[in-house]
Amino acid sequence: MKHDKRDSREVGLEILHLALRHHPGSHHLHYGYWEAGLEPTIANLPKAQEAYCEFLISHIPEGTRSILDVGCGTGALARRLQDAGYEVECISPSRAFARYARELLDEGTPIHECYYEDFAPQRRYDLVLFSESFQYMKIEQALEKTMDAMDEEGRMLICDFFKTGAPGKSPMGGGHKMHRFRRALENQPLELVEDIDITEKTAPTMKIVNDMLLAVASPARDLLSDFLHKRHPFLTRFFEWSFRKKLEKAERKYFSGQKTPEIFAKYKTYRLFVFARSSAQRRRLPSV
Repeated sequence: MKHDKRDSREVGLEILHLALRHHPGSHHLHYGYWEAGLEPTIANLPKAQEAYCEFLISHIPEGTRSILDVGCGTGALARRLQDAGYEVECISPSRAFARYARELLDEGTPIHECYYEDFAPQRRYDLVLFSESFQYMKIEQALEKTMDAMDEEGRMLICDFFKTGAPGKSPMGGGHKMHRFRRALENQPLELVEDIDITEKTAPTMKIVNDMLLAVASPARDLLSDFLHKRHPFLTRFFEWSFRKKLEKAERKYFSGQKTPEIFAKYKTYRLFVFARSSAQRRRLPSV
């Protein structure tokens, strides 16, 4: 299995999972879907994440039986899909997440431990699903691989956020540029079936993130810094000077108080897309 900059993101997701599974007790790693009246608090996050699953499942095209869950995380969504009667296979580049998924899913559920770009499908699926996983992949390679994995009447469902291209520098990373995604789609025989903007429903998740960073992570950082300055003043000052640019970047990114729903909605657009093969491409699709 190859390793690249995505490995650091996987470590971050594993740390997030360890935190969420113990409090508030969620196996989900994705954003919540906040219905009117549900206050965006850490205690309500599992409810919002379950609502996200319900929303996504409600938009799975009629007639779907087999689903390839790309970047399945802990398998929590795949578990919901199995409970809904779908036949599910998973892809996970993380051994730790693959282990969690095997604990949650039906015995014998195929879980391919590889990056999607390296996946060699031995069959075709009714639906190729990306739930907050498309952002980690190279757009062109992911689309080409999906064309190989979809059956003749297959669909691709992406539920993820993209960069809007708003002016200014975003304090939030992640997501492909929407205009690049749309341009890449022009080179693929795909037809848009559905496009739903759920930014307003998902953005409140950032209030929880911002509150946790300012109320927990920031004080913890200050306590650690104070401890190290007292115990190892020279080494600590040398470390801070050597890595000052990275520390300044981390300060802006995590502790500036800018990870708010309003700023998220400015720089990100969270969408649910469903695509189908073009009719012309379906007519000449070879068998696997």
